Amino acid sequence: MMHIRRATDPSPGIPAGTAGRPARPLRWRWLLGDNHRIRVRMPLTLVCALVYVAFCALAFAGEHVGLTRKGFAVPLAVGSACQMTLFIALLRSGWSLRLKDPGMMFPQNIVALISITYAYSMLAPTDRGMALMIVSLMVVFSIYVLSPGQSLALGVASALILAVPMLVMPHVDPQWFPFDQELVRFELLAGTLPALTMAARHIARWRENVGRQRDELKATLARVQDLATRDKLTGLCNRRHMQDLLEQAGAGSAGFCIALVDLDHFKQINDRHGHRTGDLALQGFANACVEVLRSSDVAARWGGEEFLIFFPELSAKQAHMALGRLREALAQRQVCADAPDLRVAFSAGVAGHKPHNALDDTLERADRALYAAKHEGRDRSLLAGDTTLGAPLGVA
Repeated sequence: MMHIRRATDPSPGIPAGTAGRPARPLRWRWLLGDNHRIRVRMPLTLVCALVYVAFCALAFAGEHVGLTRKGFAVPLAVGSACQMTLFIALLRSGWSLRLKDPGMMFPQNIVALISITYAYSMLAPTDRGMALMIVSLMVVFSIYVLSPGQSLALGVASALILAVPMLVMPHVDPQWFPFDQELVRFELLAGTLPALTMAARHIARWRENVGRQRDELKATLARVQDLATRDKLTGLCNRRHMQDLLEQAGAGSAGFCIALVDLDHFKQINDRHGHRTGDLALQGFANACVEVLRSSDVAARWGGEEFLIFFPELSAKQAHMALGRLREALAQRQVCADAPDLRVAFSAGVAGHKPHNALDDTLERADRALYAAKHEGRDRSLLAGDTTLGAPLGVA
């Protein structure tokens, strides 16, 4: 069943800034995909892949000129290709979206750390300082992609993993890992890495707080917008929001139709059954609108027991038929359990609007038709300027 739009829903049929424009084709769809959450994360992973390509090219060049041990570049290239292919496939397929870190930045950093440690071990003793520079850059880069906890974990992992070639390997291969040089490098690492890690963690926490405040501001603005456009009792548009919608629709080139609806004998319902039952009657009418009318139709509480229904791209006769279906649904709806026999009826005035018409004139014609429907006995809908369609329950 289709549902009428409440105040918080975008209203179709209203000219918008982008209405009618063809959607722009997504570039690089074959690589980045259609899912927005994938498209915003894939470029960063692809940049990482390009960094690996450059890193491997340097490894082959370094091996060629004797800066590294023989046989270093090929395992690095194969490992880099395998792990980047895996990360790209997991992200591109959408599998990673189920994770808390959909971009898999933390595991990518850990794998990169292992690759850097391998490169550190294979570089000549006099050239290993460049690997430590890359580790520092990786920790700084993590500021923008990792959570505070992940930044701290990356710093600890960096210290533990690099401690293996610096403190353990001198006892295994002292010629390739001179103990005095490795000890100096470890002291340098121990002096700089904690500071970088804490700075990265602090900035990541600040970034997280800013993001939380932004989300809270968005939620507050949404609540303010909701209060400004929604009738609290019925959940439908309020009068002000409906007036804005009608002005937007009136500025367009398409015709539409409106119906002014007034609940019959509403004062008697309040007097006999109490204001709570009266509120339930208003809510029952609103719920019937939600259940019966089209998703493109917009209903608003116009004031008191009066409602206005906006029918985009419908003729007055079609709107009259829609009101007939709404009338039949209300006749079968129990409003209040304390008054099981109480049924809500309404009178309505229907007026069509053409692009050249003034909106106030259309509202005035609908109001006169509503008055005529009341005068002819209520529980009926009348078209503006036509009394032949005034009909009690069941007609239309």
